[in-house]
Amino acid sequence: GNRCVETQNPTMPDTVILVPSCDRYRDLWRPFMALLRRNWPDCSYPVYVGSNRAVCDEPGTHTLAVGDDTTWTRGFRAMIDRLDAPVVLLLLEDFFFRAPVNTARVEGLRKDFERLQAAYLRLIPEPPPDLKLARFPEVGEIAPGAPYRTSLQAAFWRVEDLRALLRDEENVWQMEVLGSRRSDGFDRGFYC
Repeated sequence: GNRCVETQNPTMPDTVILVPSCDRYRDLWRPFMALLRRNWPDCSYPVYVGSNRAVCDEPGTHTLAVGDDTTWTRGFRAMIDRLDAPVVLLLLEDFFFRAPVNTARVEGLRKDFERLQAAYLRLIPEPPPDLKLARFPEVGEIAPGAPYRTSLQAAFWRVEDLRALLRDEENVWQMEVLGSRRSDGFDRGFYC
């Protein structure tokens, strides 16, 4: 359908999956969700799919329709502004789950994210962290100045920090490169 809707869970949990997409890529929503359901059947995070006007009618999803594309960042900001959750697990629509997800490990990383009071915890260590952390054997710090410190790979984000990094005129690639430099001055750390 092409109805412009926003569906939202009135009692939003503290972490949700956000798939910032657009109508142009809606053909990816079905395989993305099919692979997520197959490979992460016990995922407890609600899934929010961003769009322009199209409704993602895949089971278990909520649509965040934000209207016409102006810039990537404006649309993305409109999506996160409609979420009340303080943390998002950001997944792009072409990040297809190719193997089973270890839910206990993801939940452990989510807990590490909180214990570190992190702004960001990337789940794919590419590029790898710069500094190992003795108290967190699976997590390393991404140092200020590191390239792609704010990569849009699969990651937990504290929404207030993510929002502070966004500049309305930027596209997705500029946000990664220029946002990485803006993140250098943040009080909360960036990890992977």
